[in-house]
Amino acid sequence: MPYTPEQIERINRLRRFAPYRIYSREVINLYNKAMKVWGTIRYRPKYAREHEREIRKELEDLRKEYDRLNRVISERVRWLEFAPVDYEDYRRIRIQHPIETITETDTLGDVLYSVMEIIKENEERLKKIIVRREKIGTDTLTGFEIYYNFDTEKYDLIDERTGEVVKENIEEIELDVTDSCETGGGHEPFVAEITAKTKFSRKRRSEVLELANEIQRKIKDYIYEDYSPYLADKIIIKVGAEYKSEVEPSLSEGIVNISLEKKEAKVVDNLLKVGKTKVKYVVVRRIWNRFLKLI
Repeated sequence: MPYTPEQIERINRLRRFAPYRIYSREVINLYNKAMKVWGTIRYRPKYAREHEREIRKELEDLRKEYDRLNRVISERVRWLEFAPVDYEDYRRIRIQHPIETITETDTLGDVLYSVMEIIKENEERLKKIIVRREKIGTDTLTGFEIYYNFDTEKYDLIDERTGEVVKENIEEIELDVTDSCETGGGHEPFVAEITAKTKFSRKRRSEVLELANEIQRKIKDYIYEDYSPYLADKIIIKVGAEYKSEVEPSLSEGIVNISLEKKEAKVVDNLLKVGKTKVKYVVVRRIWNRFLKLI
């Protein structure tokens, strides 16, 4: 309904006071900003998921602005709380909320209350559409971060600089565990690199770390138990784990392929238990020249 002559006359009297015109405009601006975020979350959920950080920042800024205006209107210039919205500012409302609708009779206090209700609704809606993810590690092939998606039980690649989801619904991830061991000296010092490869799916971060740690423990046990009698000095082992979003075709889940580069050529076929899964280790050793003269 349009403003009545009595309302217009009252507003014209209020417009003589600079604080009224300033805060009426700022309150409506805040309402428009809150409604812009509301429209984005409601009608563009995919965009909201991809730009979660930016939207959360906007909501934080809206709360800060609300607190500032509410403090001024309710504590310093209290009569503004009961003053109606300026009719020129009312015409600048872009989108009306289906419930928190602003009318010609609403006061600045009423609009502020509606703004806070819209902010709360935005925060709740954002929680519902945001995908629950857990970081696994960095993809060595692309440099993007691998995240486990709790909803799809698959993996997503995310560029953490922009928050963009680069690739979704990756079924399997390759896990490469590398151990480097060397003797500190002795009659026959040598350097060996052991690479263990497997793949996994539908595993959370804790389960992936448990798998990697168990593989590392088995590799260390194998080196110490099988080869330490033949080594002159203490073995030094450096451990690292890598993740790849593209899996080698030869890999199978539950099977760990291990290649060990050392002087002695030997093939060992062992069955070891990793957690509750029996894992078959295929150890292949190639002749390694210490000074790389034959390569």
